[in-house]
Amino acid sequence: TKPQVETDGAGTWIVVMDSKDIYVHHEVYYLISRNDGLDWSEPTLLSGYNSLYPQISSDRKGNWVIVWQYEPGINQEDIYLSRSHDNGLTWSPARQLASHTPDRGNAGSAPSIGNDCEGTWICTWMSIPGSDYMGAPYFCVSHDSGMNWTVPRLLNRFSKDTQWMETAP
Repeated sequence: TKPQVETDGAGTWIVVMDSKDIYVHHEVYYLISRNDGLDWSEPTLLSGYNSLYPQISSDRKGNWVIVWQYEPGINQEDIYLSRSHDNGLTWSPARQLASHTPDRGNAGSAPSIGNDCEGTWICTWMSIPGSDYMGAPYFCVSHDSGMNWTVPRLLNRFSKDTQWMETAP
C-alpha cells in the first residue's frame, strides 16, 4: 500500500508502509525523521508475515499509534496496533484490537486511526460479518492515549440491496 506519513509538529515525522517479499508476505515497516524530513532512518520492521494496510496517528505530545490488518490465515483478518509513548523511540509489542471468529467472520480490514490530541483515540475498520451485508464499519475507543481500548462495536452497516446506511441503535 502507499506510505502514510504523520508528524508531531516539532520536527519528528514517521512514515508507515507495508512491503511484500518475493513470496507475497506483507510486512509493516516504519521510518523516522527527527529533523523535519531532512534525514530518514532505515526501514524498521514493526510486524511481519501477512501484516498490511498500516495507518499512523500522533497526538503531538509524544504518543503515537500504528494500526494494521493482520491475516493469520485464509479468510481471517484481525486488527492489531502498536504504540509509542516516547515519540517513536520505542514501540509496544503488537496488540490485537479485533479478532476474527467463525460465527462473525473477518474481524476487519483497512483500519484507520485518529485522535483529538487530548487523549481520546478512535480506531475504525471494515468487517464482513456474513452474507447479508456488503461490510460493516466497526470502531473502538481509547481514552488514555491508546493504552486501553473499548470492546469493538458496530458503527453502522450497509445493506447489499439498498446500499443505504442503517444506523445502529
